Amino acid sequence: MNFTWLSWAAEIVIALIYAVGWFCFFQTHVRLIFLRFSMRHRLRAAKRRDRPRLPWVRHIDRMLKANFQKSQDKQLFLGLLSFLFVVVFIVSIKSFSWTTALILSSMTAGFPLLFLEVRLELRRTKGSREGLALVSELHRHYWTNHKNIYAAMEATLSGGSSYPVFQKYLYRLLLRLRSTGSPLEIKEAVDLFSFTAGTVWGKMLGVCIRLSSEKGMDVSGGLQDISRQLSDAAARTQERERMNSETVRMTLFLIPLLYVGTMAIAVLYLGIDPAKLLRNQFIAPEGFLLFMVTVFLFALNLAVLELLKNQKVDY
Repeated sequence: MNFTWLSWAAEIVIALIYAVGWFCFFQTHVRLIFLRFSMRHRLRAAKRRDRPRLPWVRHIDRMLKANFQKSQDKQLFLGLLSFLFVVVFIVSIKSFSWTTALILSSMTAGFPLLFLEVRLELRRTKGSREGLALVSELHRHYWTNHKNIYAAMEATLSGGSSYPVFQKYLYRLLLRLRSTGSPLEIKEAVDLFSFTAGTVWGKMLGVCIRLSSEKGMDVSGGLQDISRQLSDAAARTQERERMNSETVRMTLFLIPLLYVGTMAIAVLYLGIDPAKLLRNQFIAPEGFLLFMVTVFLFALNLAVLELLKNQKVDY
């Protein structure tokens, strides 16, 4: 039996509302049951925790920590994505083939990941432009505080108006470093800082902070080298941005105009009834599927162009 796209969308919305309501109502009970189960099997859980994680699981874990100030449960996030995939697949299989339903459910479940990835990359790009001011300020305070990296980081945070993005990153890193003296935890904190920065100079800065905090080494030469290379990279980035700005504007306005123009040509020159055209486009399963794929590819194209346009200031 064929369903219209309206009933298909209504079933998804109702199922999601029911699932969210069920989770909100039983959230405390589910968490208590999970904690009780974890306590009973804490030794087994400790072994699983020490076991090396898959690369994509580690990437999602780092991406959640980088996007949110508070630590998020990656298992809960993956569970919600899996639940969303299953709900959309079950509802879609009533109107489409299993291959089409699989594609639609994968696209729907992939939207949150795409959003978080693009959000993180945009923050990385914005933060990369703060590198020269940040490293110069950190290098200056490192000298004035007698090469004490902790005091230098605290002094750098007080003047963070020139680097608002990295002020948050540096603050979180300083809290982690102040609360631990373990080399392993220092490495984890610096690795998260480097991943959040997403640049070569961010990784080099993390190495300098780690060496100075863990071993007390003099890293003034490394900070000065990073600052010098960032000055050269900033000049190259300005020229590249000027050349790529036109491409993004053309894509943003040209594709919607082409779609509207195609619809107008079909009505004015081919003589297709507007009601029939809209019904075939938005009510028929094939037309709605084509429209959804077009919107997804348009959004993906804009995301890729935005990432290409706003490239990081790096070397």
